[in-house]
Amino acid sequence: MTSDVDDARHREEISLSRRGAALWATIERPHAMNSLTPGVLHGIAAAVDAVESTPSLRALVIAGSGRAFSAGADLTGVPDVTSADGGAADFRDYLTEAGKVFARLSACSRPTIAAVHGYALAGGLELALSCDVVVAAESARFGDGHAKYGQFPAGGATARLPLRVGHAYAKYLMFSGAVLTGREAERRGLAEVVTEDGALVETVDRLVESISAASPLGLQRMKEQLEPAFVPLAEHIRAELDVAVEYARSADRAEGLAAFNEGRTPTFSGDTFAADVERTHA
Repeated sequence: MTSDVDDARHREEISLSRRGAALWATIERPHAMNSLTPGVLHGIAAAVDAVESTPSLRALVIAGSGRAFSAGADLTGVPDVTSADGGAADFRDYLTEAGKVFARLSACSRPTIAAVHGYALAGGLELALSCDVVVAAESARFGDGHAKYGQFPAGGATARLPLRVGHAYAKYLMFSGAVLTGREAERRGLAEVVTEDGALVETVDRLVESISAASPLGLQRMKEQLEPAFVPLAEHIRAELDVAVEYARSADRAEGLAAFNEGRTPTFSGDTFAADVERTHA
């Protein structure tokens, strides 16, 4: 059961509106490039609930306000895994809750659409990957970016990104932090449809109209059968979570966070645990 405080927070950070047969869930944190917070994730979960419980709604659209879709997780709200008071457990809980919301979005019985303009980076990319179809503006920019600041993806990217772009190109994107334009994303299979800037909403509306003309049960069954059978996605994502929690204690991740907050280029040592580095400098 959610609290009134939680409900108020997600209403402030994400807005729900109906356009035709689709529910639009728009992240309303333009001042922070629509970075993902617990309130935003709670709002996305509420949007899934609303679509599932409203037969006349035939699709769910995830969008962002301002100049970005989402630039990733709000790092100010990430639990400190180096603390001695259960930080690692809090961090696992934080990632687990985020993973559950992405999984719910992926498993929604109605088609889900990411309407991407501006930046879709790191956790924002993982949010888009959790949707069935990505419709992007030409000015959209897609990238993983975790490695640039010593972070590790834990929202399903290591499972979902290769399914879209292939394993080799997924490695390239993750290792290099390369950022793709909307057209490049379309060529690589990261976006299904690319449209001119200013026509994104209308393009999504036309897609929703096509979806609305099909059997909702038929689409639901297709979606279920289209889930990859060769690798259990849930098992892969659980393994990703384990690695993310272990990696979160590393010196490189701590250095990446510090560099990000200080606006500088990180210097990575490759050391395993932040605590070990602290002892060596004591």
